Amino acid sequence: MLQEYVRTIDILDSCSGKEVSNAFLILPFASHHFRDFIDLVSIAEQLLVEQNKENNYQLVAFHPKFQFAGTADNEPGNLVNRSPYPMIHILREKDVSDAIQAYGDTHQISLRNQKLLSQNNFRN
Repeated sequence: MLQEYVRTIDILDSCSGKEVSNAFLILPFASHHFRDFIDLVSIAEQLLVEQNKENNYQLVAFHPKFQFAGTADNEPGNLVNRSPYPMIHILREKDVSDAIQAYGDTHQISLRNQKLLSQNNFRN
């Protein structure tokens, strides 16, 4: 999985943001244990640091059992980052910066989605 991740970063490095702006690594054979998957994502983030690319890319984790820190497993807000398979969304940092310039604090989008899910009583 990490080899595929490195290959995907290499592809993104070789393309302009207009050609390929982001990528999803869908990992159906990754661990179904959320903590193990988060460890994998941490290693992927560390590889960015080791390659001096931490300012180029941002990683977002999705998992069938995704759970935000400090939340209970069954809280509806966790649905924001739940997906059928473990996935890593690789975003170009420039695109994230551009989105923040255009729309303001994009982190608020995730928080708003969590709040809406909680208010509408969605259940996992």
